[in-house]
Amino acid sequence: MELKAQFNEFLRDIRPTDRQKENWKTGSNTLRSRLAADEKLNEIVVATFLQGSVRRSTAIRPTGDKRPDVDIVVVTDIDHLSTTPQEAMDKFVPFLERHYSGKWRPQGRSFGIEMTYVDLDLVITALPTDPTSRQAMERLY
Repeated sequence: MELKAQFNEFLRDIRPTDRQKENWKTGSNTLRSRLAADEKLNEIVVATFLQGSVRRSTAIRPTGDKRPDVDIVVVTDIDHLSTTPQEAMDKFVPFLERHYSGKWRPQGRSFGIEMTYVDLDLVITALPTDPTSRQAMERLY
């Protein structure tokens, strides 16, 4: 017995709507553009990229009053040997206050930004300090 029609219906019911996909794009693109344009942060930001289910196209439709969620990774050239994780995160607080005042909160080693239409997770990371690994990562980004 072939269940193709039922399976397609199931996929339609769990996949994000076009509206939700547009909200993901708008929220993440706005955040990434603001990071790139920030005069202080663009000195340390090497690259940004999407991570998680949105990036892998495996996201499912949020249920109830939950909003879609997007993970944005910010790659920096902060020296992790001389800068604590909290000091690195503190560099992003003025930016978050300027653009997302009252909408952001720290959550471990990332920031959560709650918009009316999407939740953004801003994950801060650093390039490795050893030259070989760093060059490999710089080529990647």
